[in-house]
Amino acid sequence: MWDKESNLKAYDNIERMSNYKNAEELTKYRNYLLEKSKIQSDFIKGFFNEKAKIFEACSGNSRLLYRLYIDDLLQEGKGVEISSSRVNFAEQWKKDFNQANIANICEDIIEYNIKEQYYNLVICITSAFGYFYPIDETYPSILLDKFKDMLQKDGYLLLELYQHPKVIEFCKMDDNKKMKRWIELPEDDPFRFYLTEYTYHESQNCLEGKEIFIRRDGYIDDSKREIIKIYPYEEIKGILEGKGFSIEGAYSDWDKKEYDINADKLIIIAKKN
Repeated sequence: MWDKESNLKAYDNIERMSNYKNAEELTKYRNYLLEKSKIQSDFIKGFFNEKAKIFEACSGNSRLLYRLYIDDLLQEGKGVEISSSRVNFAEQWKKDFNQANIANICEDIIEYNIKEQYYNLVICITSAFGYFYPIDETYPSILLDKFKDMLQKDGYLLLELYQHPKVIEFCKMDDNKKMKRWIELPEDDPFRFYLTEYTYHESQNCLEGKEIFIRRDGYIDDSKREIIKIYPYEEIKGILEGKGFSIEGAYSDWDKKEYDINADKLIIIAKKN
């Protein structure tokens, strides 16, 4: 069994301001994040004809909220994130958006006191929803109840769930259900390489990752551990419908490709009934 505290600490040191050697490097990274978020902003634009009140769970550095503001889609935004280093990054960045009605909150979303029937859209992307089951099997249900209560009638929930079909396939080939891989990161990222050792926990359909980041100056951060629950489409569809949502669309990517079982991502837009 994995360490159930791993996901709570997985992003403790991510995006510390000390990771960026100078203002130029920081600006390049922020611009990269905004460009990365454009396709998600364009996706959201397809569901709203006017500015929306948007809540993001596990909002990280708030890149998507800032992109939505730039694209004139945001009436009001709130992001809740457990990592203090990431919230600090978001707050420092917020100085570039003086007119943005965005709040960055450092808190555990499970404990967070919500504003009921207020938001037009609740977002939980980059497979953050998959983090909760490995911490406590009751958390996904608690979280979806919160999401529903936050939304106005006919409000939307947007989920991005990583599927990792190839990683799981390779893990299954190994007697210990393990595999390793490395990725070279974009040049605007202060870290150059990202190495992961995966372990697949087949009985619970969870994927554990032990991760090492190598910065361009040689610094190594090997502190990150995470476990995500893999949700096949039919499973998450049943869960959402049981919580009072109807599926409006299921996609393999942000360009709205129809969902394929072999895709790396499952993106779901669901409406509150």
